[in-house]
Amino acid sequence: MNDQTSDGKARSPLKEAPLRVPGQSLDDERDRLVDDVVLPYLLFPTVFWMLALIEWLLSVQRAPHQPKLFAAVALILTAAAVWRIRRLWPQVRALRQGRDGERVVGQALEELRADGARVLG
Repeated sequence: MNDQTSDGKARSPLKEAPLRVPGQSLDDERDRLVDDVVLPYLLFPTVFWMLALIEWLLSVQRAPHQPKLFAAVALILTAAAVWRIRRLWPQVRALRQGRDGERVVGQALEELRADGARVLG
């Protein structure tokens, strides 16, 4: 059985999407709000506070500015972040697929339980 689509992406073995769980839309909206709204409001001031701290330290020490050093460090950190995210992405996809699989199994077991079956955990 082929587990990939024609464009080489992994295909989910689930026939149907799992049902949504109670409160899922609220969780999704909360996650979106935190990720898309709150984090940028925290990230940007933090970056500028770090830049201000660097400028204060340079002015106190009367050291020359070193943009090449900061650019090199930023480049290294960016490359490390991209490398790490690329390595973690298959795990993220697998966890999502596992979550969906558990939900489908749970829903099937719940249907059996509703029909009078006893589900042992």
